[in-house]
Amino acid sequence: MPSNCGREFLCDLTELANPFGRVKAREHQENLIIRLPPLKPPAKDRGLEAWIKRCNYFVQRTMISEDPILNADNCIVVVIYVECIQLAFIKPGKDTTWTYVDERWRGNEEVVHVKDNFYSVNNRSQLLYFKITRDSSSDVTLAAKEIPRKSVHKGYIVDSNEGLLMVKRFLDWEVDKFSN
Repeated sequence: MPSNCGREFLCDLTELANPFGRVKAREHQENLIIRLPPLKPPAKDRGLEAWIKRCNYFVQRTMISEDPILNADNCIVVVIYVECIQLAFIKPGKDTTWTYVDERWRGNEEVVHVKDNFYSVNNRSQLLYFKITRDSSSDVTLAAKEIPRKSVHKGYIVDSNEGLLMVKRFLDWEVDKFSN
């Protein structure tokens, strides 16, 4: 599963695991695997059987705000999951269930953590901003309006020295003039 962080962790549907758990700084850490509750599957009327066949691809992107072993109390895991490409988050040291971000904000392609804030870009070229509070709630705000799409394929967010950048990858192709 893709991970969007500078820390090296593997994430499946139910756990975070550090593949470099034997690194010297972590030799004496007992909890090298962080257990996570499962995300909710889609409703039966939305094709549960089809979902079961592709459940290995259910989580599209994972973002970890802090090292979940060294700083478990401040760690937040945010995922973009396939069911309408929505956002969900959990604080592994505090929460026992996932919190699902407002369904109106669907189509998320990327999520990043910058200075205690979270930003997401969706497939409508909108930059969304949200902060997760102590009580595990979040209010999503539209940070930047839609950029007109001209064959936009995918959006990305880059945290640079100049500030937060929204990058768009475009597709352009030419029709082969020799084809029938």
